[in-house]
Amino acid sequence: MGNSESRHLVESPQALADEVKEAAQVLESAVEGDDEHSSGDDEQSSSSSHTNPGDEAQKKNLLGARLYPLIQQIHPDLAGKITGMLLELDNSEVMHMIECPRLLGA
Repeated sequence: MGNSESRHLVESPQALADEVKEAAQVLESAVEGDDEHSSGDDEQSSSSSHTNPGDEAQKKNLLGARLYPLIQQIHPDLAGKITGMLLELDNSEVMHMIECPRLLGA
């Protein structure tokens, strides 16, 4: 995402809300897809446990897009750095922080 796109999202709460909604839908469908793959037999689930690096990067980008505005409210000067550090955690932990933003202030 370029600077102009980021600026537009910051200046337009509706655009940001739309982007977050789209990211949440993509992330939810990706998680549902992971659940479907893990319900197969052992051979199938072992082959599906090797996720595509592009898919993982896309999930991290989506999580970052949802996490960054929350961090920016608390630490505007360090939002990018803190978001990047938190994205190194497991996706489920990051989702928990997004769902419970009070955890970010602890």
